[in-house]
Amino acid sequence: MKPVIMKKDKAVSPIIATILLVAITVVLAATLYTILGGYTTLLGASTPTASISVQNSSGPNTPYYTLYVNQVGGNISMNKVDLVIVDNNTSNNVVSFTLSDGNGYTIDGTIFNVTVYSSPYLTASTVIEITHGKGSVRYYVEKIRLVDLVTNGLIGSYSMNSS
Repeated sequence: MKPVIMKKDKAVSPIIATILLVAITVVLAATLYTILGGYTTLLGASTPTASISVQNSSGPNTPYYTLYVNQVGGNISMNKVDLVIVDNNTSNNVVSFTLSDGNGYTIDGTIFNVTVYSSPYLTASTVIEITHGKGSVRYYVEKIRLVDLVTNGLIGSYSMNSS
């Protein structure tokens, strides 16, 4: 009869097994981070703030306002800023203008025209003029708000009643 010899075979040494487990874990974590990283871009976003003041130079038949940005906290592109105007009409019409990059451009509207003097970013030197629009009824401003379009939060506001 032939003797049977039993050999003990080791598949992988414990050190190599540990290195393989760590490498697999790192690859899985990196894959999940890459896939889910795009969904978390706005989680930590906060609304920038600005201090604004408005000079009312309106006459009896000519609504005319100049909005000055005094201080800005954050770097805000003008493409991401919405100017919201609430007029004195009994129905409280809300007029909204999305501002854009550039300097010295006018947005014509029915109730108000808006002229913006600014760099591509909202800065402490930004000036916005608000005048009467094309309609025959003269509306006057009650409130002005600057809204961040990224977070939909309030950047700054001014009420004519508080002045």
